[in-house]
Amino acid sequence: MQRGEIVEKLINLDIECAKLGRELASLDIKEKELNDALNVLEEQGIYAMFLYIQAKYKSNVKNDFQKHCKGFLEHILGKNNQTNDKNDKDHNDKDHKDHDDKREDHDDKRVLEFIKQLAENLDELLFAWDLLRRALSYALYHLKAKEG
Repeated sequence: MQRGEIVEKLINLDIECAKLGRELASLDIKEKELNDALNVLEEQGIYAMFLYIQAKYKSNVKNDFQKHCKGFLEHILGKNNQTNDKNDKDHNDKDHKDHDDKREDHDDKRVLEFIKQLAENLDELLFAWDLLRRALSYALYHLKAKEG
């Protein structure tokens, strides 16, 4: 392997956290709730933060928040989406609302299962905690900048 190949694989984690922060700030989430999520993360951990978001929001905000954070962690930690559901492609228009509710519950469980798997490696868990803490801090700064 040549030196140039190694350099290409390096990721600027601060920039990646800032990108996630910008994405989270673009969601329909208030500064207070985002600050509360950050406090839960800092005091209780990643799993508790996702539970807080799931309890606080029953909408696209929750789904987008979880999707962005989980995708970010998978990308940074090099994890493939190991919790894919074979039924993700199935869609029945007749049961659209019921299907969406079941899918939302299933997505919630998949995110929490992902965090449980992450917790099996303490180094990765602490690394993910630090990255999410930084990203949520950036999200708060993005919201403050929007307010002007």
